[in-house]
Amino acid sequence: MLAQIRHLFIYPLKSARGIELETMEIGPTGPRWDRQWMLIDSHNSFVSQRVLPELSQLITHLESDALTLEIDGQKLDVPLHGEGENITYRIFGKEESAESVSREIDQWFSEMFNKPLRLLKVSHRNQRSTSGNHGPKTPIGFADGYPFLLTNENSLDEFNKTRSTPVAMGSFRPNIVVGRAAAFAEESWEAFQIGDIPFLSVKPCTRCKVITIDQKTGEQDPSVLKDLKSFHSKDGQILFGQNLTHQGQGSIHRGDFLHST
Repeated sequence: MLAQIRHLFIYPLKSARGIELETMEIGPTGPRWDRQWMLIDSHNSFVSQRVLPELSQLITHLESDALTLEIDGQKLDVPLHGEGENITYRIFGKEESAESVSREIDQWFSEMFNKPLRLLKVSHRNQRSTSGNHGPKTPIGFADGYPFLLTNENSLDEFNKTRSTPVAMGSFRPNIVVGRAAAFAEESWEAFQIGDIPFLSVKPCTRCKVITIDQKTGEQDPSVLKDLKSFHSKDGQILFGQNLTHQGQGSIHRGDFLHST
């Protein structure tokens, strides 16, 4: 036994608030409904908390037929299904394709955040994939690069011992949070299994300014990134958490154990 799952999260709208789960359903692109929607700006470039930290305050709920969004008392329902216009967008220097949702929804976002924005949904006709530079090439939604991010409670505890103000795990936006493992033991794991799902740990996660944003208040603390750079970096890259790929479909649950394979 390597570790035990403490928490499971999905983020249906990239860079908005996450949803904690007891059971995570897993499909070809990773956690079901994870990062299936994303905002783009007037230049068709993807928008995240890196440029719009206010997205941290956008609350998400999944209903039977809609993704419900709420900010400053204003609510919006986004249909879970339906096909839209094909849109080319840019993410990390690459051009990809996705689908529009509706002009009315675009207008709501533009008014809420006071800048031109459009909402896109993952297109299963034009699927993104991992780069293949680390681990096997697999399909993904709007995640930065890999379908899963795993973090370890004890690794965060060790980092927080170096700070007067602790950092919450939510700032790292993980999908799987584990406990019952030594600090940074996750960096030595390669192949493991949770239930019937095999996982491969393909690379450490390099961190950016998003970890400086308190996901509950939206306040920013630049010292978080500076302190983590001093505490845990390699070859100039600031590291925390592991990017994972998977095989097959099924589900995992809070309390499940990770077993090496």
